[in-house]
Amino acid sequence: MKADKEEQSNCIHIIDQFVFHGHPCFVFDLLGRNLYSFLHSNRYMPFALSHVKSFVRQILEAVQFLHRRNVIFTDLKPENIVFVFDKTVKRLISGMEIEIPKDTRIRLIDFGSALYGDRHHTHLVQTRHYRAPEVILGIPWQHQIDIWSVGCIILELLTGRMIFNTHDSVDHLNQMERLIGPMPQSLKRKAANFAELFHNDFTLRMETARVSPTQCVPLQDYFCKVLHMYPKLEHLQDLVRRMLQWAPSDRISAAEALNHPYFTDC
Repeated sequence: MKADKEEQSNCIHIIDQFVFHGHPCFVFDLLGRNLYSFLHSNRYMPFALSHVKSFVRQILEAVQFLHRRNVIFTDLKPENIVFVFDKTVKRLISGMEIEIPKDTRIRLIDFGSALYGDRHHTHLVQTRHYRAPEVILGIPWQHQIDIWSVGCIILELLTGRMIFNTHDSVDHLNQMERLIGPMPQSLKRKAANFAELFHNDFTLRMETARVSPTQCVPLQDYFCKVLHMYPKLEHLQDLVRRMLQWAPSDRISAAEALNHPYFTDC
């Protein structure tokens, strides 16, 4: 990547490219497992808090690098974040053999959906579970959709499980309301397909198939059980709260996030 000669972006670099029998081929460094695969191999045991901080800092550095160049990644998720080196040690924790990463350096991969913010882009982007509300609602979106995805990823790294476990837009929006509170009326007015997506209470009760069996909980509930042991997690809770805002303009930027007390108050 020409803009990253010092390799500080935490983004994958293309080494070479060529065409083989009409097929474009790209050459990259051989990297390690992605974060989702690592969680899966550990039976969804959450990462250590020190590792979470390392990952979050690097993800935000990558997002800041892209946003400063007017690039929207559009598909941030654990599957697109890989270890530079897949080096681990094994520990016995609660009777389970768990892998612990020895090197927490990561790279952001798969830029197939990335685009420039000032160019025409299609409405539906992002993998469902990390999709920002404005994308679901058919509202024009910009760089802030990446910040929403980062907030979802942080909670997944802390809990070992994806937060929005659903494949339905109505259920997804309902889970968002449970996590961060009611959707603002201003956002509903902007939504091109709000009437289509949202049903009245009676319809929702009748359409039980549209509600996933696993519902998320209010944001503070993900932190309350451990705050007495790790008081500084209040900073992480606040950072996630600033990322998971209904209104895109209310979300913290990547640059602001890197100066948040979660990173600066050591």
